[in-house]
Amino acid sequence: MTPTLTRFGVGLAVLAGTFIAFGAFLSLPLIVGLGLVQFSLLCVAYVLFLAKAASMRQQLFETAWWVPASSKRGGALVAGGPLELHLLLRNSSRYDLRRIVLEVHRSSAIEMDEQEVEYAVPASTEIRLKLRATAQAAGYWFFHGLLVGTFDRWGVFSFRLYYPNPLAIKVFPPLAAINQPLPFAPQTGAVEERSGPRVLRQRGIGSDFRELREHQPGDPFRRIAWNATARARKLMVREVENEIVATHWLLLDISPTMRRGALGHSQMDVGASLCAGLARRSLLEGDRVGLLTFDTRLVGTLPAKDGKPQLYRIIEHLMDLHSIVDDDLTDVMDSELVSSVAQYLAFQEGTSVRWKNRPKKGAPLPEGIVEGASGEHYEFDALLSEVEKSLVERRPAGSPRLPKKDIDRNTPMLMLRHFCRQRGVELPYRTESPLQSKTRGMAEAIAKAAASRASQSIVIICNLEELDETKPVYDALALCRKHHHQVVIVVPSVISPPQRRKSAHQSRVERIVSLRHHRQQETLRRDIARLGIPVLTIDGNDETNMLSQQLAFMRHLKTPLRRSA
Repeated sequence: MTPTLTRFGVGLAVLAGTFIAFGAFLSLPLIVGLGLVQFSLLCVAYVLFLAKAASMRQQLFETAWWVPASSKRGGALVAGGPLELHLLLRNSSRYDLRRIVLEVHRSSAIEMDEQEVEYAVPASTEIRLKLRATAQAAGYWFFHGLLVGTFDRWGVFSFRLYYPNPLAIKVFPPLAAINQPLPFAPQTGAVEERSGPRVLRQRGIGSDFRELREHQPGDPFRRIAWNATARARKLMVREVENEIVATHWLLLDISPTMRRGALGHSQMDVGASLCAGLARRSLLEGDRVGLLTFDTRLVGTLPAKDGKPQLYRIIEHLMDLHSIVDDDLTDVMDSELVSSVAQYLAFQEGTSVRWKNRPKKGAPLPEGIVEGASGEHYEFDALLSEVEKSLVERRPAGSPRLPKKDIDRNTPMLMLRHFCRQRGVELPYRTESPLQSKTRGMAEAIAKAAASRASQSIVIICNLEELDETKPVYDALALCRKHHHQVVIVVPSVISPPQRRKSAHQSRVERIVSLRHHRQQETLRRDIARLGIPVLTIDGNDETNMLSQQLAFMRHLKTPLRRSA
């Protein structure tokens, strides 16, 4: 980049031009000379500033940065919490940089306390800075690079240079403060289950005898204790109990309706926090936990396991919810995808894959040349080569590692999408559409969790919107009750922040849509309640309210889910 005039410099140049034009028009040599002197001074200032700009281009000005671990216990960065960006600026030139302006290029989820900061870096010195920021949501987020601007001593010319230095950070979802385990009493289970904290009462042969009781309708005759029956002269049944490991399934809706609202405060973010809290508490109790995420289809599956590594797997899966790159779940065309990747390579890695020739109007493009979103043209093979090299050799520290199967030239668009995920190139999630419904995905997730005949607990976190056909969902919930699973549906409720004033027509349309969603939810709640499944609402606007709601949710959960053996 070359030095450019600042606003003050543009004003001086316009003033010099005005003097010259006005003096020439009125034949006033003094005015013309004044304008020429002013213009000459601008040229001198430009020549003097060129040396300082050249020193920056010759890498005599260097930058480095890092994000230290959080001061909180464990050192993890948590969504909504503060983080510090430590900067090292080194000026190895012989010129004093009296005023430099720093602008951090970053992911949209990272909010800086100051958008631009100004500092002075004397010649042959280095300074250390601390910039404060906040990660609004959980995920893999990036500091892409630093845009440095400097000025001459009079403020007439400026020079801006971009220093790419991709830095990936992992931001964990906040663990909801669940202080009590899920009040889950298994109704059925396999005798060969290993010992665990949950007590399973059964009739007949077992490990620990509990009691003898009278035969009740429905008790199988093969479980009758005949010796006790002879002594009591009435049918008696032996009841035993086993200690088994319970299984919990967490089902999270990640559809567009769950993503409405501010980043980090949407229903999906509240649901992710609740999933992390429930998983942590259940795994500490020694139970097994599995996670399913769904939209119009089943998106992610984590089989139910126990132990501390399972918590890390669940958190990693929740962190990926804001970086979905699937073709059917993102709202980006192939031409837009090619343009985004090519512009990233040019801007971030200094590699240009643009086709330098211009095709004739109406003529077909040569083989291997593709058109971008804005009409520009790229060499597709060169683009794929650079992407493949970047995925293998130039992976930023801390970014998600991709399996080798995702780096395959036979599926070029899929490889470009995974490149976007690894480099933090954000692809917009699909918008709401009346032609797409999450009914099939929700029913598929519930059926997968309900497949086992051993009693399990299933927590479904969904806003009950965008369900055009409810029969598959009702059938899947009925299957849960048939297999003695204990099910609860949690609806996250988030109050939208104040927005700018809207027209009467916009307010009327939003009110009608809101009433429609409310009626749909109430109908679904009534129908689901008939199946004996509770539907609870939690509020995630502030931690205190969220905590109290969750504790009330846990207490309320005991009554509908416990059944006599």
